[in-house]
Amino acid sequence: MIGNQNQWITIQAEEGIKVIIDGAGANIPSGGKYPYNTGLIQIENAAFIRLLNINVQNSHRSGINIQDSHHIDVINCTAENSLSPGIAAWQQCEYMSCAGKYGY
Repeated sequence: MIGNQNQWITIQAEEGIKVIIDGAGANIPSGGKYPYNTGLIQIENAAFIRLLNINVQNSHRSGINIQDSHHIDVINCTAENSLSPGIAAWQQCEYMSCAGKYGY
């Protein structure tokens, strides 16, 4: 997915609804290049994407994995019980923003 600076693509929960993406039964294959990681939510070769109020759990890889992308916002998202990093940004990532309700 590729948005632009004037038209971000936003993936978000509906107001007042808690969205949980559970990867307990998901078969997530290994990535094709270093660091060979993938995620329950995989953002790759993307730009101007915003994840808002999304919760992931029980991923057998990363919860949210971002790679080879720029201008990605991860806001008020959580990852719980992931084998690899809960929220990760790898190779060739630029202009990442991660914010939460508690300022982390």
